[in-house]
Amino acid sequence: MGVGDDPFGALMQRTLLTEGVDITYLKQDEWHRTSTVLVDLNDQGERSFTFMVRPSADLFLETTDLPCWRHGEWLHLCSIALSAEPSRTSAFTAMTALRHAGGFVSFDPNIREDLWQDEHLLRLCLRQALQLADVVKLSEEEWRLISGKTQNDRDICALAKEYEIAMLLVTKGAEGVVVCYRGQVHHFAGMSVNCVDSTGREMRSLPGYSQVCPLRGYLQMREKCDELSISLNVAERLQ
Repeated sequence: MGVGDDPFGALMQRTLLTEGVDITYLKQDEWHRTSTVLVDLNDQGERSFTFMVRPSADLFLETTDLPCWRHGEWLHLCSIALSAEPSRTSAFTAMTALRHAGGFVSFDPNIREDLWQDEHLLRLCLRQALQLADVVKLSEEEWRLISGKTQNDRDICALAKEYEIAMLLVTKGAEGVVVCYRGQVHHFAGMSVNCVDSTGREMRSLPGYSQVCPLRGYLQMREKCDELSISLNVAERLQ
């Protein structure tokens, strides 16, 4: 991750330290500003994003900034890291190195159209990322973009098999989430809530998913379906 040598970047560093987050590998870039995004909400609490700093410091992460990965570690990233160089190469390098070290990669496309002018390049990057990910979370819109198909259990399993994704999740808003694991599909219902602001809901949900993915034994979720249901319900309450 990279931030600029500016007040916003300094605030982020202080906040992370206060919360006990290790920022050893947080890069401070003196030449580029910290990413700043305006979020506009509609009447249903759904968002649209405007990126005010382009290019921002986070997109200048170099391969030399990456840590030495260890067995059992996790890396989570989204397509924002793939939207420009050198961050794109660094992201793919990190994913590959972590897999070789025996770690796990979690990928949420989190597509922001404001950052992608070339849809062909976006699709190429998404395909490469899917091939390197153990856990993938797609929204319904991202599912349609990537698969070009209607959403049913057979097609979800086919996509997971094509890219060798250990756990594929497709979130469906109020309808809950569909999970494909080892060729089996599980449906988990959502909860009806009054959505005021949906910003960050994916980040609150993913920790719940990760709780059912033990680091030992490569994602033994079959025995953890009940725990996944509980985690999803908790995540829905936080939306």
